[in-house]
Amino acid sequence: MGQITIEGYFQEFFSEENKLHFEFESEQSYLLSSFEELRKIVSHYGGLEGKRR
Repeated sequence: MGQITIEGYFQEFFSEENKLHFEFESEQSYLLSSFEELRKIVSHYGGLEGKRR
């Protein structure tokens, strides 16, 4: 079947209480592209500054 659940949290600064918890289901063949999409989200929304232009 090759199904996986990816879960975790993102916290840019450990001194802050602001955390993004996430969980989603995927398939093994999409594992690397799923991680790449997570990198894009961090790049776009990271820094606690809101949306980057």
